[in-house]
Amino acid sequence: MKLSTQLWIIGGLSSLWIATTFVYVLCLMPESVDANAALKMFIESMGALGVLCTILFSTFSSIEASHTRRDQTKATEAALKQAKLERSVDYCRRWNDESLGLARDLVRKHYRNSNDPLSQQEFAKQLNGSPEVNRSFIYVLSFFGEISEAIDMGIIFEDIVQRSFDNTFTRIFELALPWMETEVPLLRRDLDKLYQRWRIR
Repeated sequence: MKLSTQLWIIGGLSSLWIATTFVYVLCLMPESVDANAALKMFIESMGALGVLCTILFSTFSSIEASHTRRDQTKATEAALKQAKLERSVDYCRRWNDESLGLARDLVRKHYRNSNDPLSQQEFAKQLNGSPEVNRSFIYVLSFFGEISEAIDMGIIFEDIVQRSFDNTFTRIFELALPWMETEVPLLRRDLDKLYQRWRIR
């Protein structure tokens, strides 16, 4: 409620209170009541009006503060949701990062050649045969490790990244599992949670 509206309400009630008091004192009060008693009643009535106005103003202020907190909460929730969406989309963009390119190409080559796909052993051999591909593949695994942590922290929308990566990630995990168990066991353990999570969905 706007301040001007609050003042109109309080002003209107005050005017009504004062007018009613005047009418009672001047017209309705018994003639046996002397002027001093009438004046005392009027003063007491004005004191009661002051208390009423204070209560009304305090109530309006409390309502206004409640509305302000609610609006601030909504604004904060909207900002957090927007940041969460931006981080989710950013992960989708980062998949095209150049540092992941060699590993992406190797995985795509494996699944593109459906008649003669690479075995897990051959895939591991190609990873170990090229330091550049090896490094790129570790970047890929670390990338999915970041996604797993972001999901656990609740700072990205899982459904967005899952729609983009669940099939790609599960294939990579299954293809590279023997290599990961030997070369990056700790990272494999961290990624296993994401694999189990997405595989059953």
